[in-house]
Amino acid sequence: MKKLFLIAMILVGMYFPALNTQASTANQSLPQLLSPSIGEATGVIYAVIEGQDEYVGAMGYADKGNEILADPTKTAFRIGSISKTFVAIAVLQLVDQGLLDLHADITRYLPSEFHFSYPITLHHLLTHTAGFEDLISGIVVMDEEALLPLHTSLLRYQPSQAFKPSSIVSYSNYGLALAGYIVERVSHMSLIEYSDRYIFEPLGMSNTSFDPSSYENPISLAYDLDGNARFEPIINLYPEGSVVSTAQDILKYMRWCLQSDGGILSVESKEKLFSPQYVSSTEFLGVSYTWNLHLNNGHRVIEKRGETGNFNSQIVLLPEDNTAVFLSFNSPLAWKQIHSIVDDFLAPILSSSVSSDSLPPTVSLDISGTYRAARSNFTTIEKLYSFLIPERTIAISGDVYAGFKMNGEPMTNIGRNFYTSTLGNVKFIEKDNEMVLLTDSALSYVQVSSVEKPIWQWIAVVSYLLLSVVLVLLSIRSIWKTRHLRMLDVYAFATFIFVVGLVNCLNTAISSYNLIQHSSSIHFYAMSALFSSIAFMIALLIKHKFLLAGSTMIVTSGFLFFCYINNLFY
Repeated sequence: MKKLFLIAMILVGMYFPALNTQASTANQSLPQLLSPSIGEATGVIYAVIEGQDEYVGAMGYADKGNEILADPTKTAFRIGSISKTFVAIAVLQLVDQGLLDLHADITRYLPSEFHFSYPITLHHLLTHTAGFEDLISGIVVMDEEALLPLHTSLLRYQPSQAFKPSSIVSYSNYGLALAGYIVERVSHMSLIEYSDRYIFEPLGMSNTSFDPSSYENPISLAYDLDGNARFEPIINLYPEGSVVSTAQDILKYMRWCLQSDGGILSVESKEKLFSPQYVSSTEFLGVSYTWNLHLNNGHRVIEKRGETGNFNSQIVLLPEDNTAVFLSFNSPLAWKQIHSIVDDFLAPILSSSVSSDSLPPTVSLDISGTYRAARSNFTTIEKLYSFLIPERTIAISGDVYAGFKMNGEPMTNIGRNFYTSTLGNVKFIEKDNEMVLLTDSALSYVQVSSVEKPIWQWIAVVSYLLLSVVLVLLSIRSIWKTRHLRMLDVYAFATFIFVVGLVNCLNTAISSYNLIQHSSSIHFYAMSALFSSIAFMIALLIKHKFLLAGSTMIVTSGFLFFCYINNLFY
């Protein structure tokens, strides 16, 4: 989770002795806006295009321990999911050559081992509409020896299709990695080699690569928000987010993005890259091939975020205004702060209104309830992340008469079941008798049962943890007084030991980003803890200790339900 602001702006000059920018004197507003964030982020690189003016810059350190400043032309930062935009370009290049079909079943390009519940096309993969549930396991590893061939990883960590293709936007790292693998299959070369030869070299991006391990120039170290060096997990499904690049190279990329000619793509394919390819509701521009499309005060905004274990990056393009901005931080600065910096920088442009259609406010749906991000896991033990990551669950309260609130914050109705909220503008629709929350990016939420609210799950988990501690303390007290070990005590100690084992196993699995790999052990400890506490409860009933037995039954039942809804049994 992102930490709160820790160091006051007045300390920035003391903490960072040099400001290493290469910026035009015409506009210094971005460095000024970035300065407060350097109290938390150790370093940042940026690139800007404003009409005919272009500049790059950097602030803070790339290697604080050795006092090496971030350099906008030489220091590479990890740009995360912005990498996906290059996968889309590679796919469209092969479409231009007639080697790929955006709307053909992708199994024609894959080995026979790949099977899917529903037919999938490259169009689905590039718009995050293939219906894949989220699966974190397999995306990253903690050391290079654990890296697997892309083909092996895609088979071993293939997620289920929780939704029918084209029915909903469900952001998928796996889907873009699969698209990258198809590029490799059809081009008969690795995506690393392909992108170097046909994307980065033609664009003059000599300091950009999908392969950080063989990168010759310096790559910024990763830091937490306290300025401590952090280990950066290694991306295993590398097409989805492994690119490293400099501000200077991204400037060249943004320049190409804003140009009208195709260059490395046909004009038709480049238009597809940046035009709506899936529109969830008429109030939104939709998503293009890997890019999010927005309408801000009448201005068309194209943007893409990138996030790794410690780096946060964003590209924003305003084609009609010939403006673009790129930021990349080597610390996990809160997205709210990053968006605020970008919004403030672009405010002079976006404040000028362009006429756009508006709809009269109308409320026809009762939208109250609990919603879970479609980018969640529904069928494996990774469903647990929906409980552990607060951002994946949204609570809508209120009614059609008094109005609605999102996580306690008021929502304003601005159209037919269309609201402003803490998520931005959101639209609610009813699909297959279920409520769906739509946003203007590759993110949607589906309504789930109210019993899956995190608060109820936290109560169940904490109560069971406390029960295991109380039982073992009571047993220790009994053994101390009687100098005798009863079966009740055995069950109490067993429950406590298995709970400790479960917590330790979950911690190891989450720290290694691979719950699937540790699922058997997690299942064992969860089942063993429950059996032990049930045995303890039965022993209490035999001894006619009904009050304690009843309390144990209630708490154990709550934990049993928690394990069931989070797939800890299978």
